[in-house]
Amino acid sequence: MNEQVVICPNFYRDDGFKEALLIHDVLQAEGIPSAVYPLFISLNTPEVQRLLERVPLAQSLESARLLIAIGGDGTVLFLARRSMEYQIPVIGVNLGDKGFLAELDGTDMAPLIAAARGDFRESHRMMLDVQLVRNGEVVYEDTALNDVVLKSVHNCIAVTTKIRNEVTNRFCGDGIIVATPTGSTGYSLSAGGPIVEPEAENMVITPLAAHLLSAKAFVVSGNREVEITADRVRGRPTVISVDGNDAIDFLSGDELIVRKSQHETIIADMQLRPFYERMLDILSR
Repeated sequence: MNEQVVICPNFYRDDGFKEALLIHDVLQAEGIPSAVYPLFISLNTPEVQRLLERVPLAQSLESARLLIAIGGDGTVLFLARRSMEYQIPVIGVNLGDKGFLAELDGTDMAPLIAAARGDFRESHRMMLDVQLVRNGEVVYEDTALNDVVLKSVHNCIAVTTKIRNEVTNRFCGDGIIVATPTGSTGYSLSAGGPIVEPEAENMVITPLAAHLLSAKAFVVSGNREVEITADRVRGRPTVISVDGNDAIDFLSGDELIVRKSQHETIIADMQLRPFYERMLDILSR
């Protein structure tokens, strides 16, 4: 049985790992074994070496029963993708801006102690498998918790989406977003997409700056497979990005395939506030 709580601080958010050290000390005082797994930084740096003088290092995420992501929503996204093979619940401490995924305030230790003891509801979140097909071969694969974006860097492109070999959308514009319900409150929302309850199993398909009044966002069942192509790409730099990570070149003739993943993210939900209350608060800031 896994007994360890693994604290995963974002080096760029948790200055001097102060939050990670505080959480470790609190858990230790409660008799809860914990270790640290720093994100976005090499273990050989002086900052991490100083941290490891006080906190034991988790050799891998596999041994954890709970992951504490310290940073913001981007940190939770990164950690969810890094740990998806192990299906370990993740809870986020928000040092960022919005906090849709990282809902806890680091100043309140009571929810973290309760979560570390297993007192939380598992919120299962759908993920997306992404494939980039070029000349009949898969040249890139990834998995998203939030979204995959196909976007022209400078110019307008002609985007076509198909489901079951049936054209569902065709327009000229900047590109297209395929989002999960979790990702529906992210880039998709800012592009005019709908808000979907995070535990639903749907895909939200949202055009980006479409030059067509009828090109609207729509929601499809999670058991569908979405095929996306783009015309007039030649000479127009076009990329795909999964959960906001590095841009991958999308060339003329390429095909983007998006489907529900067998993996999912488990969020440790402390049920501090209902989803809609928290969403309205965040979006009103």
